[in-house]
Amino acid sequence: MRAQKSAYSISKDKQCFRNNIFSFTNKSTIKKGTILQYTWNMDNGDVFNKFSVNNYSFNAEDTFDVKLISKSDHNCYDTFTRPAITFAQPIAMFIIPNDTQCWQKHYFNFNNQTILKYGTLTNFWQFGDNTTSTEFNPSSKSYINKSATYLIKYRTVSEHGCSDSTQRKIVLLERPISEFSINDSIQCFKGHLFTFINKTTFSIPSTLSYWWDYNNGNTNNGINPKPATYNAPGLYNVSLVSYSTITNCFDTLVKIVIPAPHANVDFTLNKDTQCFRFNYFRFTNSSILLFGAMKYQWSFRDNTLDTAKNPTKHYMIEKSYKTKLVVNTNYDCKDSIEKSIEFYETPIAKMAINQAIQCSNKHAFDLTNLSTIKTGNFTQNWVFADASIQSTYNVTGKTFNLFGDLPVYLAINSNNGCKDTAFDKLYLEKSNNSLIGLNSNDNDSQCFKANSYRFTAINNNVKVSVNSYDWQFGDGQSANSSNPSPLSFKKHGHFLVTLYTISANGCLDTAYHPIVVHPQPMSLFKSQAVCFPEPVKFVNLSNISTGTIDYTTWYFGDGNKVIGVINPVNTYKQAGNYNAGIVNISNYCCIDSITITNSVVVNAKPKADFSFNRLKTIVQDETRLQFKDESSADVNTFNWNFGNSTFSNQKDPIGIYHDTGRFHVTEIVFNAIGCSDTITKPTGLLLPDFYYYLPNTFTPNNNLINEEFKGVGSQYIYKFTMEIYNRWGQKVFESHDINKGWDGTYEGEPCMEGNYMCRIYLIPLNGPKQMIEQMLTLLK
Repeated sequence: MRAQKSAYSISKDKQCFRNNIFSFTNKSTIKKGTILQYTWNMDNGDVFNKFSVNNYSFNAEDTFDVKLISKSDHNCYDTFTRPAITFAQPIAMFIIPNDTQCWQKHYFNFNNQTILKYGTLTNFWQFGDNTTSTEFNPSSKSYINKSATYLIKYRTVSEHGCSDSTQRKIVLLERPISEFSINDSIQCFKGHLFTFINKTTFSIPSTLSYWWDYNNGNTNNGINPKPATYNAPGLYNVSLVSYSTITNCFDTLVKIVIPAPHANVDFTLNKDTQCFRFNYFRFTNSSILLFGAMKYQWSFRDNTLDTAKNPTKHYMIEKSYKTKLVVNTNYDCKDSIEKSIEFYETPIAKMAINQAIQCSNKHAFDLTNLSTIKTGNFTQNWVFADASIQSTYNVTGKTFNLFGDLPVYLAINSNNGCKDTAFDKLYLEKSNNSLIGLNSNDNDSQCFKANSYRFTAINNNVKVSVNSYDWQFGDGQSANSSNPSPLSFKKHGHFLVTLYTISANGCLDTAYHPIVVHPQPMSLFKSQAVCFPEPVKFVNLSNISTGTIDYTTWYFGDGNKVIGVINPVNTYKQAGNYNAGIVNISNYCCIDSITITNSVVVNAKPKADFSFNRLKTIVQDETRLQFKDESSADVNTFNWNFGNSTFSNQKDPIGIYHDTGRFHVTEIVFNAIGCSDTITKPTGLLLPDFYYYLPNTFTPNNNLINEEFKGVGSQYIYKFTMEIYNRWGQKVFESHDINKGWDGTYEGEPCMEGNYMCRIYLIPLNGPKQMIEQMLTLLK
């Protein structure tokens, strides 16, 4: 067998269809012999018989399985196949429906007609003005207002990197730029005249034509506009259309002219003639404007101005005024109006009093009318503090049932309704001029303990002077100065402090001030001595003569405290004597406290403890434990419970146990003051000492005496075996029950008298494993 192998390599096995060139290099081999013929099948109808195929181009976009068949000199064939791929090639195409446009409102639309047999495309547009797009069909494109030719470039790339490109030109035509100026686009309507100057620009101005519309019914053609006026204020659009016959492009410009309206100025007054005193003019602005905004300037002709829409005014000088309102619009168009203001004569109220300060027990006031008016006449009303009114010109002998400062008003009203009022005050000394004051740091309700009051006589009427003072405090104490020394009441209770004063006019006045002196709580308590750690119970013995004790705080002397408990209980953390205390607060916040030294006695309890050891068994199946008291030295009484219903009062007793088992021994000890302590300890498992005794003779003769051979010993055994052998070494008996002995028979027949060997194996519950061998004698 000759090893023959067809093979070839491809210069580039995947290419874009456009300009594809493949080179197939033959690399076939044979170990023995010669390859005589090579056949290439290009999978598209082309077949070649040559060594290699170079610079071959496929004429379709597809995948071609190219085969190389080799034939040897022994007529053997071998085939090698590889794919060659020509990727789909895009064909870039687009159209611009309108590729020549004027500047104004130009928009270029793109219709992409690119073809790709299969796959996806990536698009790249360049619009010639440094702008780009990656859309398949870009949105409408516009350019800055510039006459120019732009080259649109388009390149598309398939997903396999195959590309194509194309380009088109577009043209922007020059359009005229319409422009004109206005002498003043905003003018006041009165006397307005708008003039215009054409400033349109174009490269060839002589080719332009113009059309003007002034929005007032007038139009004209030509380069030069006409002046314009309007029949009414408003906003008017003046338009200019310029047109080029060369490029067929036009431009339109619209500007607004405003013949601005003047305001129709007017205002009203609440009253144009008023009394000078308390004059108050309210101006109501009724100016109107066709459109726009108004600003107001009021001149009141007293060197004052105002810019409010509806101002108010009070004049300080009595004379005639001509008020002017100027209205200016936001277009600076002004108009104005003036109106006159006048004043009536104002009366001047005035009075005189014979004596303004009098005593309440003897008084009579005479009041004289001193009012005046320049022209006209007036009427009067006297208004007094007791709500009475008199209309007489003068008032004589007026009395009051009121006291203190009494206002008097004289109201004057002229025949034109102008008014004025005079005011004065009368004074009648009343009975409550004197008051009792307390120092700001003193309360009028205090607790009896350390009560202190600092009283002060207060004269609440500066027009009254006091000559003498007499204090009566209600508990037998008195004083006669305006500021007596600090006073402590001698008992608790309710007291009415009274101050009698005599004024310079000989008027007696009396002041009162209630005082309450609250009783103190009386704090007291007791407690009983306890043994640690028993809780201490406190008994509250506190009391109060009147009122209630609302808050109680206990201090137990160990850092603990409790609030609000009448008879508390406290558990101390260690034995000792403690200084307990109690603080009581009454319903009037009066405080009393007491701390009693060593009032709490917590006696130390003794410390119970013991040890024990096991004594040798002296009675069968009996266990003895020797207990040794190891309690504290202050113990003098002992109570033992051995855990098996036996007890002892000895200090170091012996406990006796007849049963095996585990027991808990409890010792309770007491000291001389009766405090106790308890301790319990387990004994562990108790088993009596093991013993076992064998006899050496037995007589199984049916006389019911010594009929069975067995040992006597403890029952607390774990394992037991007894074997009996005759003199020939024959086993005649075996038992595993310590309570079962040999009856002197073997297989139901009595054994002969003589000596036998007894061998015992046993394992006791308490003790080592044992083996016993002993000779025994059977007698009859």
